[in-house]
Amino acid sequence: MPIDSGKLDKRITIQQPRESTHGGEVTRVWEDLATVWAEMIPLKSDESVDAEQLASRITHRLRIRYRPDLTITSRMRLKYGSRELHIVGPPRNPRERNEELIIDCKEDE
Repeated sequence: MPIDSGKLDKRITIQQPRESTHGGEVTRVWEDLATVWAEMIPLKSDESVDAEQLASRITHRLRIRYRPDLTITSRMRLKYGSRELHIVGPPRNPRERNEELIIDCKEDE
């Protein structure tokens, strides 16, 4: 069953990391690859203690149209406004029909 385009109501940008050298110091910069429409499904919200500090984590599942011109990996991230969603694992292509990709993400605050 094709993806319901009415549910693709969030505009997200797919970004990949690139290392840049400035004055001998190597830093990571994020390069935009594509901007696409997505369905963003919040899965859970919990709090955990990391290094004696409270860290809030929100997990999301995103659905986008299949893009044969993009190879999305867990090294990449998604931007939604000012929010950064880090990809967890490889995207899934349900039933191998090349209609949609399902991307699991984690948002760190």
